[in-house]
Amino acid sequence: MKKYLTLLFACWVLGSFAQELPSKKLTRFQVGVSFSPDVCYRKLEKTDSSSFNDYVIDQRNEMEIPIVGYSAGVNVRYSFSRFFSMESGIQFSTKGYQTKKQNIVSFPPEPGFPTAVKFIDHFYYLDIPLRINFSAGKNKWRFVSSIGASANFLFNASITQVAYYTDKTDRSTSSAGYSYKKLNVTPQVSIGLDYQFTDKMSLRIEPNFRYGILKIIDAPITGYLFTIGFNAGYYLRF
Repeated sequence: MKKYLTLLFACWVLGSFAQELPSKKLTRFQVGVSFSPDVCYRKLEKTDSSSFNDYVIDQRNEMEIPIVGYSAGVNVRYSFSRFFSMESGIQFSTKGYQTKKQNIVSFPPEPGFPTAVKFIDHFYYLDIPLRINFSAGKNKWRFVSSIGASANFLFNASITQVAYYTDKTDRSTSSAGYSYKKLNVTPQVSIGLDYQFTDKMSLRIEPNFRYGILKIIDAPITGYLFTIGFNAGYYLRF
């Protein structure tokens, strides 16, 4: 009986996939643009056995919070079948973290002195992603998921000081005074939906998670950057 049930289930699965195959010829190439607003942060890790660095990490974890960044770029996708495709392209991304707003108390109070301050660390990357996509579904809506990684090339790192006064807010940005590593590798996973407007145009929306597996600096305390975002991509078929 189990053999018959297994055979029946297999026939049902094959029949379901067969219903998803459109009669028209498969379009191999797609070109698109994408944009993802991201919540960006870091994971701190010490590179020696110093117990003092454990204290510094705890203090920084109390003081620092995520920032909002983004990634945007152009993509090229090649479809092997109705269900599997490979995608690459070139993207620009910002990552980083910031301190909480810290109050400044001076005795006696100084006129024109800021009452609070915070610092924002930004990392600007040029990304080359490569990922494998899986899609399935009927009609205009299709389920999509992907897994892959991107090579990240750092071209600038900066720190912004935000000073709060009683009547204004001042921002000043300067180059970060640290030797951050120029290369990172970021695995990524996503899952979402693809909507077909026409035979030539589609919109893909997908939450995604990216985690840099290489440390950003050689130092007693280093960091690993990661982001959680919501990517939207618009594609044209050729």
